[in-house]
Amino acid sequence: MIHYDDEALLMYAEGTSPIREDITAHVAHCVQCAEMLSAHQELSALLRTAEVWEQPPAATPAVVARSRELSGVGRRIDEEQAIAIAKVAEMLASPQRWWKTKLMREDGLTIGVVRALLDRMRSILAKAPLQALDVTTIAVEIADDLPITAYPSDIVFSARAHAWRDHAYVLSFLGRFSEALQAIDRADDLFQQIALSNYELARVDLVRATILRSLDRVDEAVMVSQRASQTFLEFGDRVRYINAQGTAAAMLFQKRAGREALETWESVIDDPAIEDMTRVMVTNNLAMCYRELGDYDRAVDHLSRAIAEYEMLGVPAEHARG
Repeated sequence: MIHYDDEALLMYAEGTSPIREDITAHVAHCVQCAEMLSAHQELSALLRTAEVWEQPPAATPAVVARSRELSGVGRRIDEEQAIAIAKVAEMLASPQRWWKTKLMREDGLTIGVVRALLDRMRSILAKAPLQALDVTTIAVEIADDLPITAYPSDIVFSARAHAWRDHAYVLSFLGRFSEALQAIDRADDLFQQIALSNYELARVDLVRATILRSLDRVDEAVMVSQRASQTFLEFGDRVRYINAQGTAAAMLFQKRAGREALETWESVIDDPAIEDMTRVMVTNNLAMCYRELGDYDRAVDHLSRAIAEYEMLGVPAEHARG
């Protein structure tokens, strides 16, 4: 994956980037750039305080040192992760009880290792969820053991928070909802310790919403999803905004608030940022809403459109029949 350099991320943090939308879309899927952006936002916020500028330049060596530190930490973590990919592959080929010991013997107490573990989890979750849980478990253990002095503190807390959030997601995937809720609370606590972490907290909210829904705490889940969607909208991430709105609508439909669900899905169906598969799923969901509300003509129309679009995308039409 190609990453943005320090200058591009700093311009984004300062609000002067000419490619703001591109960076917003990139950091939504890139943990490394998201963490670096958080650190730059912290620095940018510091530079906007009156105290910094009231002092003479010679009296602010901490700001200069911080900037130099951030410029090199990204390259260091890149190198760690490149090495860690092979280490994680070797680890998974060994008996599980040796995993952490094997990594520790090979200088595995790094953020690069944590990221490599989480990347591996995402590649195996669908086909080997129990192994994915083992991977996030060790990622959490390593992240929690990271020395706070080894990296800028925000990046350490961020690495821990990302590990706990992914661990919560896997636990939820396996139906272990009480444990998942505890894990997502831990991720929330860690992100709260990071400056300007609202975007990451919104991603925490999305995981929390799916857990609450599975625990039949649907009203709370709707509120959390809607809160996340507004944060994504503020950050200009319309794809995640649409997905969060869709999640809220599904929960509203589940609690038989059909009219509210209908309005929420209709609010995103024509958004230019909606992804093809999401658009078809929303069309299908609108059909179900209209059916529940007794508007059978519109229900049939939307269902027909969903079936046709599923087939165009190469998905079996049965997916659209509820």
